[in-house]
Amino acid sequence: MKNKFFTLEILVENKLWVLSKIIEVFQIKRINLISLYKSNLVLGKKSNLIIELYSNSLCLVNIIECLKRIENVNSIIILPERNIVKIIVALFKIRTSLQMNNSIINDVVLQFQARILESTQDYTIILLADTNDKINLLYEILEPHEILEFSRSSNVLMSTI
Repeated sequence: MKNKFFTLEILVENKLWVLSKIIEVFQIKRINLISLYKSNLVLGKKSNLIIELYSNSLCLVNIIECLKRIENVNSIIILPERNIVKIIVALFKIRTSLQMNNSIINDVVLQFQARILESTQDYTIILLADTNDKINLLYEILEPHEILEFSRSSNVLMSTI
């Protein structure tokens, strides 16, 4: 059976040991996780875990059954790709110079729907929250204008269900 990409959303009680028990299931089944995202809900009493993985359908059903047996796991949902919002946050610190006048900076910000976080005589900091491809494209556009610093987050995602 061929492996496919799956995304699981798991709602759990916010207990220290629950995450380690969930990870243990994947270790026992020899499934490598692509990513795991955790967010706190309900005043820190519950957590929402979003796990991305490759597996075949039969193995996934088995994994879900094992996860359901863990105390304090409240619900498990297989998310369709269309029900996930996924972005990357990037910060660009570029030299503010005569070559890179305000018109060029404003054009780039408008084109990419970015934000200027800070601007001085010496530098401008631009924030872009978008896909990896758009961030790479903006990097290529800004590179000739001297990028002083660059920082990129990992994926930030949320279920729309």
